[in-house]
Amino acid sequence: MLIAPEINIFTHYSKIQFLSKLSIVKLKNGGENGIRTHERVSPLHAFQACALNHSAISPELFSTLHYIYKLNNVFIFMKKILITGTSGFLGSNILRSLVRSNTVYATTRKKIISNHKNLKYIFFYNHSDLIKKLKKIRVDAVIHCATHYIKTHRSNDIPKITKSNIEFGNIILENLNKMRVKKFINFCTVWQNYNSKKNQPYNLYAASKNAFIEIVNYYKKINRKTNFYNIYIADTFGNNDRRKKLVNILKNGERNDKKILIESRNLALNLLDVKDVTNAILVIVKKKIKDGDYNLINNKNFNIFKLIKRLNKNKKFKKKIIWAGSKKINNKIFKIKKLPYWKPKYSTFEDLTNFIIGK
Repeated sequence: MLIAPEINIFTHYSKIQFLSKLSIVKLKNGGENGIRTHERVSPLHAFQACALNHSAISPELFSTLHYIYKLNNVFIFMKKILITGTSGFLGSNILRSLVRSNTVYATTRKKIISNHKNLKYIFFYNHSDLIKKLKKIRVDAVIHCATHYIKTHRSNDIPKITKSNIEFGNIILENLNKMRVKKFINFCTVWQNYNSKKNQPYNLYAASKNAFIEIVNYYKKINRKTNFYNIYIADTFGNNDRRKKLVNILKNGERNDKKILIESRNLALNLLDVKDVTNAILVIVKKKIKDGDYNLINNKNFNIFKLIKRLNKNKKFKKKIIWAGSKKINNKIFKIKKLPYWKPKYSTFEDLTNFIIGK
């Protein structure tokens, strides 16, 4: 969300072009509520005094104003953003964060009625149907969260992995130019460079994500006007997470009288609260960030044995833990530059323990 004088690109016009168009508008018959002068006015005055939907404004100019709404007497520029994978944990949280002050398009295979004026669902039957519908929209950014995750795949999982992790994203990439996308944000996993070894995927899921990176690199060459961002994340946690992850099981996934088996007392995980992930996306959407690959990880890994030890001090936590072994499991994360203007704010050891016990 940007206040008008700070904008860098406004639909098809640069800042100078747009403000110039706005400041030289002439009104016929002195139009009520309009700019009552034939002289140039300052950009700030223009936004405060001008009735942006008044008929005296030229149709060409009015057509560029679809990103603006008024908040506390200040005009705000809304971006148009396409998000994939909004039925998942990560995508749904990003959607909730962005829809407050942006127009958001969300792809879906289920017919959903939007209950928010800024949210528009793009329902599609198949990929051919999706292509037709993508050609009809114009967006500033695409946030690609859609994925099909399988830790250990079977033969019948291969079509789903290929279709979701490669083909679906490829269709989005093919239509970037038609949608006039300025920023393409692609979520990756640190498992693509497992244990800090470049391009050494942990499983087929990670391998499919690496294959998609190669496709992204091709479209990066032919879409010079689009900035591409590959964002590598490890494990995440947060409210409304239905995944069968360790943190969720410790929080509420099992009855107190049922034992929880953890593979090692020397297990360490890199964990981020999803709020920190959404904040990082806001940084990329709002600021001028150089395109490329970025790690979105915590400053250090959390030792799970120490976490359980801390949780056991709280009366609310009554889970029974069984340790399967003591093998050291603390996988190194491949070093990639960190995202500028961002650092974790909600993902300390204390934040994690409080989340699990419900503080």
